[in-house]
Amino acid sequence: MMGFVLVTALLVPGVAGTAGEPVTLAYSQLGLLAHLPWQVALGQKYFEEQGLEPKGYNFESGAKSIAALIGGSADFAANALEHAIKAKVQGKDLVYVFSSTRLPGFGLAVASTQKGEIKGIADLKGKLVGVSGIGAASHVLLDYVLKKHGVDPGDVKVIAVGISTLPPALEGGKIVAGMAGEPFFSRMIARGTAFSMGNLSSLKETQAIL
Repeated sequence: MMGFVLVTALLVPGVAGTAGEPVTLAYSQLGLLAHLPWQVALGQKYFEEQGLEPKGYNFESGAKSIAALIGGSADFAANALEHAIKAKVQGKDLVYVFSSTRLPGFGLAVASTQKGEIKGIADLKGKLVGVSGIGAASHVLLDYVLKKHGVDPGDVKVIAVGISTLPPALEGGKIVAGMAGEPFFSRMIARGTAFSMGNLSSLKETQAIL
């Protein structure tokens, strides 16, 4: 199952835990619940307690944050698992540190205005469906779900709309459905502006869908 993980380069010069030792953190799509451990650790000064001086950079995609790690401009990166796997397959020396989630943490939301027309995943053919970014975790998940339900991803019009900007894109009619991260997915469902076609923060639904 896809999750969000913390990875570091195999050899990280300068991260030894001495007083005030600077450490650079790269993450993407800040605001997702998957990144809550980062925000808590930074807010509660846990890094400082370990003799580290953290500096965080929020990238617009996981591909860019993992590139910062590989390129040496970051000491650690928080990414969806597939970015770390791709880098490892390409021969990059990375070390998996921990996973902040056990489930994907996304949900396939459909605009409530489409309730009569979209009754199943097959009905997404020819429709505009939003993801956070092309090639991002939400896109990978969407493609997998489509294929699992017999839909060719090429038959769906996928566009990048961002993470926090996916709800207004869906509610404003720019897209009819989207693979939304938490807490944005649950908020749309609670507002009644969208209905769920699959909640990948639920173990039971994740097992059924994936």
